[in-house]
Amino acid sequence: MSAILETERLVLRPWRDGDLAPLLAINTDPRVLEHLPAPWTEAQARAFMASANDLLDAGDHALRAVETRSDGALVGMVGLKRATFEAAITPCVEVAWRLAPGAWGRGFGGVAAVRALEDGFARGLDEIVSFTVTENARSARVMERIGMVRDGASDFDHPLFEPEHPLSRHIVYRARRADWSPPAPRASG
Repeated sequence: MSAILETERLVLRPWRDGDLAPLLAINTDPRVLEHLPAPWTEAQARAFMASANDLLDAGDHALRAVETRSDGALVGMVGLKRATFEAAITPCVEVAWRLAPGAWGRGFGGVAAVRALEDGFARGLDEIVSFTVTENARSARVMERIGMVRDGASDFDHPLFEPEHPLSRHIVYRARRADWSPPAPRASG
């Protein structure tokens, strides 16, 4: 299994030491944090990169660094990951993304997520989920654009938050290998 996935415009790859500063910038940007619990510290970013690379080395799922082919710039992280919390939807494998605001609106998240879905299904997964806080309409639109189907019956309160916390309630989308197909490319993306 290759730890590198490619699209026409992007490379999804393992993490490098030089990714620390841009990864930390993404995970401390107030726009990115709008629907997330807290900014990352440098230690958290380093630990994330090391853990993701260990998982990829073991042939498991992890969020990869996403860079543009045109200039090699790190624009975010996208990939599959196993949910590490207990809820009605777990155990599950999630497709997830987090991009620098400068990369928003360029189709990078959707294109990279589709590539991650293709890889997961090719590796034998029958289903992949995605979830986000109820108010994160931008991520929900990406889930719909990449061919995932809303599963309102599976919405849940994330156990990492108190039930009354504004980030507690999560909506769920699903893609099943048996009926998912990659969406047609966006004209502008």
